Amino acid sequence: MDQAQKSILVISATGTQGHAITKLLLQKGFSVRFLARNPESPSAQELIKAGAQVYKGDLSDPASIEAAVQGVYGVYSILPFAMDDSNLEVDGGKAVINAAMKAGVQQFVHASVANAGEHESFEKWGTGYWNERYWINKWEVEKMIHNAGFPFWTILKPVGFMENLRPPLGGYIYPKMKEGVMVTPLKGGDRKWQWVTVEDTARFGYAAFSDPERFNKQSIAIASDSLTLDETSEIMTRVLGKKFEFISKSPEEAIENGVNPFVVRSMELCNTGACYNADLEKLKTYNIELTSFEQWLTNHRDEFKDILG
Repeated sequence: MDQAQKSILVISATGTQGHAITKLLLQKGFSVRFLARNPESPSAQELIKAGAQVYKGDLSDPASIEAAVQGVYGVYSILPFAMDDSNLEVDGGKAVINAAMKAGVQQFVHASVANAGEHESFEKWGTGYWNERYWINKWEVEKMIHNAGFPFWTILKPVGFMENLRPPLGGYIYPKMKEGVMVTPLKGGDRKWQWVTVEDTARFGYAAFSDPERFNKQSIAIASDSLTLDETSEIMTRVLGKKFEFISKSPEEAIENGVNPFVVRSMELCNTGACYNADLEKLKTYNIELTSFEQWLTNHRDEFKDILG
């Protein structure tokens, strides 16, 4: 089956990750459809104009998923995590997987997160300290995919996204970012932190649909670059033309400086070496282009104009 004959349903196409994979698949000649709660939204309309077909619906409506998945070759799944609805991700995943199996989908590619499945080995696991529901839900969905019976499946496990630095999300994670200050509980010094772009994650998704045999039954942690906080600050300062600095604080001090407690716990966990890690040497064996932080920031410089002042 050539790519033009492969119809792919993208779940959460109007989000940052979903938008990237949808646009790339369309550019590469795939037929793409997506599910949208509001087909009139600017993001949905942009994808429609690019050539994607929209189906109205959402993860809470299994019938809408079943309608959208009819006749497709594959599914690319991204599921939301909602702190105020601990069942949304798992229930949504179950609905998508069940509908895909019922429709005879041949290939299922899912975007999860690096280190999901290793959570029970995290320091202090079981005490409720580490936003445990986040990790449990990610792994529950992965296990459902492992056991569903798809002829081909691949799980992509990106680390922290460079896109999280862009306004307005960057200002939510780092409340003093407009002042050039990013208070963080992440450790500084020579400790390197990994970053990934949504475009690079999409490239792996495209590769999986292009070569199902090679990527079958693989779970792949993906990172694009690895930098210390000082290296990241230096690149931001040079490329954006404004002084930026990451300042490492204790978790308590970070919260006092306005950093969301959920964000603080996620970063604090990374200090233990337990989260958002990929094998950069192994990734080279896939021969898929990866984007350096400097290149990504240069490409997206205009998106930071509101904080450059």
